[in-house]
Amino acid sequence: MRQPYPDHAVLRRLLPFVLAAVIALAYARGADAEPLADTGSAAAVPPQTGMASWHRGDNRTASGRRWKSEELIAAHRTLPLGSTVRVVNTRNGREAVVLITDRGPYQRGRIIDLSVAAARQIGCLEAGTAPVRLEVVRLARFNRVVLVHPDVQPPG
Repeated sequence: MRQPYPDHAVLRRLLPFVLAAVIALAYARGADAEPLADTGSAAAVPPQTGMASWHRGDNRTASGRRWKSEELIAAHRTLPLGSTVRVVNTRNGREAVVLITDRGPYQRGRIIDLSVAAARQIGCLEAGTAPVRLEVVRLARFNRVVLVHPDVQPPG
């Protein structure tokens, strides 16, 4: 008598091929997307306030890019990689527009980690931290976009 459902051994053999096909299709579709594709929902993301810090480094980020201190880039815990954010220092009003390329910060009480260039631009390099307001300028459509386009430069 034939079983109504395929047996688990068949499913286990097919699963890697199905996953590979899904991943290949997803990346092929994402390759045609604009590097910083706007979903039109950036206005729906409310501004965040909190403390910003900065760090220096030359290691790989969650997006696959290198963390280059001279670029206007940042790390955020939840915004999609490839999103563009305006960071305003609430003490002095100075601002920088940064590209989210990494995850973090992981220190309690911080909402964003800035590159050295971004920290210098908003005036928090010497102090190490600053109270900031974050405004999403452009919300990336897919987290994988920066992986597909590793050479995307932040605007401005």
